[in-house]
Amino acid sequence: MYTRKILYDIGGCVVKEKFSWYLNSSPEEADKNWSTATLTVDTNVLLDLYRYHNSTRDKILSAIESFSPRIWISNQACEEFFSNRKKVILDSEKIFKDASSKLSEIHTNLINEVAQLKGFRLIPRSVIDEFEKQISSLFHNTQNNIVDIKNSYPKYMIEDPILLRISNIFDRKVGNAFKEDEKRDLIEEGKRRFENKIPPGFKDDSKPDERGYGDFLLWSEVINYAKSESVPVILITSEQKEDWWEQKSGKTIGPRLELIKEFHDKSKQNIYIYQTLHFLELVAKKSGEEIAPSVVEEIKEVNRQRKRDLSDQAVNATQTIHDNCDCYYQSGVLSINLSRKLVLMTGSGSFEPEMNSVPHVKVVLLSKPEGCPPVHVAAGTGTNFDFNVHIRALTRNTHLPAGDYVVEYSAECSDEKSGAENKL
Repeated sequence: MYTRKILYDIGGCVVKEKFSWYLNSSPEEADKNWSTATLTVDTNVLLDLYRYHNSTRDKILSAIESFSPRIWISNQACEEFFSNRKKVILDSEKIFKDASSKLSEIHTNLINEVAQLKGFRLIPRSVIDEFEKQISSLFHNTQNNIVDIKNSYPKYMIEDPILLRISNIFDRKVGNAFKEDEKRDLIEEGKRRFENKIPPGFKDDSKPDERGYGDFLLWSEVINYAKSESVPVILITSEQKEDWWEQKSGKTIGPRLELIKEFHDKSKQNIYIYQTLHFLELVAKKSGEEIAPSVVEEIKEVNRQRKRDLSDQAVNATQTIHDNCDCYYQSGVLSINLSRKLVLMTGSGSFEPEMNSVPHVKVVLLSKPEGCPPVHVAAGTGTNFDFNVHIRALTRNTHLPAGDYVVEYSAECSDEKSGAENKL
């Protein structure tokens, strides 16, 4: 009995020692380290601030500020933030144009549907005309509201209180950039890791040049910081991809164990990785506050939009416009490259010059990748300056293979067919 107890105790110590990286990553250990760990964030946490409304943005920034002075940010995150800040601002402003275009498309399609009601002879024409009038009135009022909201939207390219607050939070708390030789070595290491699907960052292998190694460079910098300062780290991230998170049956279980172990092995410290919403929930719980449902929903919606944007990045369209195009008739070829399998893909083209009115668009699929199943192709537009081509397999939930899809299109202005969708 005594001998068995000694072996059990020795075995227990060995387990605790060898797997301390796992045992110390538990919620209980994270709670103990909450008051001592240094907080850091990834690039998208900061860029997302331009995508939120004031209440959500202030909640996140206040949560980050609550850790002061235990705050630090990697040089890699800062470089990526400043490289992408203007694009995110312009993309946010573009939302107003996209919303206006979508509203115009809905209005055009709805008016076309209403026109079919005129074929029911027993329905008085005045009833249908009044219905159409109300639709148009609602459309114009909504368009005007969008314009008003756009005009009141902050001009962050001119005056940026978000940038000022971020600068104040991380003032003198920024990591040092890697030396050129260090960076070269890390990129070579990143290539090896990508080939072997070692997290983080291998899902970014399609990004050009050094940008594909951004996650790994940030990760390496955070490890070095924890090691040199001998502190545990809380990392807040907007990443949702499987090179950061363990996912089972479509559900996110937690950070990948490889990351937790590597961090501990190299720095002898623990790391606690949270997505933005979970981080806010923890801060609120510890302060006895509640998060407004609108804040929760907005963060979730931005995450959903990011997933949609990732799908869009899989599609790259190149357009060739035929000669002798004018504002009444245009034609050309849209070459759509699909970099990974999707159930549905959409390629976009533009009308140059802009057409006289919303045109009727026809499309014909000229070629598709070898092994591609029979597909359904549709073209649609609700504007006079651009159009979309949608491609999906005829069999439900069947993936389109990666490769090149070539579509020939023609667009013609016609009052009777304006904005209609033609399916071939």
